[in-house]
Amino acid sequence: MRVIFVVLSILVSASFYGQDHKNPYTQKEKSAISTVNAQLKAYNSQDLESFLALFSEDVKVFNYPNEVRKSGKAELREMYAEFFTSAPNLNSEITNRIVIGNKVIDHEKVTGFSADESEVLLVTAIYTVKNDLITEMRFIYP
Repeated sequence: MRVIFVVLSILVSASFYGQDHKNPYTQKEKSAISTVNAQLKAYNSQDLESFLALFSEDVKVFNYPNEVRKSGKAELREMYAEFFTSAPNLNSEITNRIVIGNKVIDHEKVTGFSADESEVLLVTAIYTVKNDLITEMRFIYP
């Protein structure tokens, strides 16, 4: 009887903790992650139209914390069209991620942005996602 109780306790505990730890994100967080992941895929593919489709019309790009670099999708298009053209081997890899509500904070390792292919830029990007669109990007540079 005691063995059955111990086995059942272990199974119930494993089931309870397994569910919590397998997928700890809320639906809002899952949606934000999905949008940011799609943006990263388009960025790495240098697919400008797919990339821009993931941003709101009034998107704002900041140098952290509040210095506005670009405002609106038209300015974003101009910036990234030039960037994608001038850096054909551009690639960003997420090295760490924190997700809180509709905010996705990625520490990224960016390569291919200069003629020196071995050059690496470590940047932190804070994405705000609303209605499956990125409304803000804040970049922290070293």
